[in-house]
Amino acid sequence: MNRVIIADDHTIVREGIASIINATKDFTVVAQAENGERLLQLLKTKECDLVLCDIVMPGLDGLKALKKIKASHPETKVVIITMHQDRGFFSEAVKSGANGYVLKDDSSTEILTVLRGVAAGHRCFSPRIQTMLAKSFQQDQAPEYVLTKREYQIFKLIAKAYTHQEIADELKISLSTVEFHKKNIKDKLDVKNLAELLNVAHKYDIV
Repeated sequence: MNRVIIADDHTIVREGIASIINATKDFTVVAQAENGERLLQLLKTKECDLVLCDIVMPGLDGLKALKKIKASHPETKVVIITMHQDRGFFSEAVKSGANGYVLKDDSSTEILTVLRGVAAGHRCFSPRIQTMLAKSFQQDQAPEYVLTKREYQIFKLIAKAYTHQEIADELKISLSTVEFHKKNIKDKLDVKNLAELLNVAHKYDIV
């Protein structure tokens, strides 16, 4: 059972998300915080596997709290949940160590899919965030600025004609993890097959 702390300055939002999470068999909400300061206090006393944190909160905001969590509790996974579908917020969150990013008006299924992916050790974003990244790429963003560090590693190995198994062996990860990241790479780069993926690699001299 994954233990979750929710941080959001709106009680009704916290309660709504908590009800969605507590209805599952693999997550349970162990505490709620109304701001970043309270969140950090709770992490000192509560056993927690995953934090679901808003960005805009009074006092210590979510991005500052995220940095402090990653410094003091590096094993704790953090998913940002926000109303802001903005590349600036997203980029700052990822740079600060966010493991996932969802929007408050995403469906409960989409939110839980991201939480489960993050709990399994992946970095996951909601479908609309994936679309935003793809659009950014289409506006001539190089792959290294669109993909996560791990995705970019895999992308380069694919471009060098490594098989999935060779990539798994090279990076010491499972075959299923390679396949998971490859799907995210294709979604973010807005390509449908290997040929289109290789075209992108050639375009940016990655091969």
